[in-house]
Amino acid sequence: MTATLRDIVSDPEQRPDIANDAVLEAAAALRSRSGIKAAAAQFGFDAINRIRPGFLARQVELLLPAMAEAVEPWWIEGRTHGDAPAWLTSHADQVAEALLGVTDNHVASAHDQAAVAVYQRLRSVAPRRIAAEMPRVAAFIARWTGE
Repeated sequence: MTATLRDIVSDPEQRPDIANDAVLEAAAALRSRSGIKAAAAQFGFDAINRIRPGFLARQVELLLPAMAEAVEPWWIEGRTHGDAPAWLTSHADQVAEALLGVTDNHVASAHDQAAVAVYQRLRSVAPRRIAAEMPRVAAFIARWTGE
């Protein structure tokens, strides 16, 4: 039987590596963009990493189980259609909203007001940005699932 995404991210030996890899993927996605807004986003990302080393990886690590659970239905459906990454990509808008539901829930109970403020400023463009990066997200998941 194939492991679930939640099983994979629940492995305490793998989860930190998955989280760090996710942060590297986010950095690569930002570097692939161009223009003034992209430069500002890259600057902000780099600033967070300088000011709070490890902050992003720790947050991702906390969110991985819920994110895996949010993506799992599309991943399973994609497997039944023979190509989970392609299925995820073809349902990018819905998957993006499911992932943002996880982060919205996390932010609703967060105490770090600076991080909450940044999230709220970026939230309106997040669905479009995440959906546009869904091929990268799907490839990331496929790499960690061995698919």
